[in-house]
Amino acid sequence: MKSSAFCEYAWLAQNVENNNSFIKKFTEFIRRRHLEAWQTSLNSSLKLSLYRTIKTAYGHEHYLNILNVRKYRHAYAQLRSGFHELEIEKGHYNNTPIADRLCKICNLDQVENELHFIFICPM
Repeated sequence: MKSSAFCEYAWLAQNVENNNSFIKKFTEFIRRRHLEAWQTSLNSSLKLSLYRTIKTAYGHEHYLNILNVRKYRHAYAQLRSGFHELEIEKGHYNNTPIADRLCKICNLDQVENELHFIFICPM
């Protein structure tokens, strides 16, 4: 059923007398369902561990307003969401055990994840 048909059905099935009240309740219902789906997908993902740590609430991110250069904003978003070339991500696709996803740039024998890349690796 198309969303417009669903909205029409919901409108007619509810015997709506107050348009504004219905729209407000319907919008809130859709928003809650979307947030529940987002939270469920976030919690069930095996690869979004960093994202789950730093993304605690659904909404617009402040860095999108601060980083004016598109390539920097893109790189930051990729790092946050796990779409990058670090060993932690590469190993996910070729089933390498996490303990074996070591940084190939430094000799610290540490897993190359986002935290290692940003704060530890001397590269």
